[in-house]
Amino acid sequence: MIARGGVAQASAVSGSTRAMIDQARADVVAAQSRAALARIELVRSEHLAATGAAPRTELDARRAAADQADAAVAQVQARVVSAEANRSNSSGTTLAAQGRVLLAETAPEQIAAAEAQLELANAKVDQATAALDQAALNLGYAKIRAQVDGTVTRRTVEPGQMVSAERPLMAIVGAGEAWVVANFKETQLARLRPGQRVKVEIDGYDDASLTGAIESIQAGTGSRFALLPPDNASGNFTKVTQRVPVRIAITDPHALVLRPGMSAMVTVYTAN
Repeated sequence: MIARGGVAQASAVSGSTRAMIDQARADVVAAQSRAALARIELVRSEHLAATGAAPRTELDARRAAADQADAAVAQVQARVVSAEANRSNSSGTTLAAQGRVLLAETAPEQIAAAEAQLELANAKVDQATAALDQAALNLGYAKIRAQVDGTVTRRTVEPGQMVSAERPLMAIVGAGEAWVVANFKETQLARLRPGQRVKVEIDGYDDASLTGAIESIQAGTGSRFALLPPDNASGNFTKVTQRVPVRIAITDPHALVLRPGMSAMVTVYTAN
């Protein structure tokens, strides 16, 4: 009677385990569907990011979501294996002697169940790692780093304010190389060449005389690239001598602080 009661109990456990297996298999199909959708969205984001149509943050988020979906698939698959191993273990016997024999014979199933539990634990670890990576990624979005060293000027944001991608927060004056933009008349350009030596006298430093060299000459006048360029097609044309920006690199700033907007006197030595 005790053996028969054990058989009935084992049958009930087997039926419950079978239901758990069916549920786990259904979860596998659902998880695989979500993983496939996450992969499709990842591929779409990669194409958009390659063309510049989507920000890098969206691509990182899609990649993290795909990793989490793969980890979820592995977790539910391990659950199926564990349930099937438990069903194998539930098929006992009515006789104690045969039960002891079957216990010895079911050692591989027990090993399989232990391996399934190990795979389930590894899947949970992968899922937790993916969540940790996503949290670290989100934390990285909270820090905005300037691409150059320099000094902050014209700050338009205060602590506690909300920011967005289209809103300028501040201007940064770079601490790297220094240069001067000289606006020469178009009648003076005939003898100017890149590489010619230049003497620069800064109005803010009376005794300072810096040396430099012409780096480049803009391919157009300053007025042509203005916000509202002039249009002389009306017929009422008055000829005005135009100015062309010339960039001059300072080769030796003498440790002087050059600020944007300062005035200077520039002398170009055309006879090198």
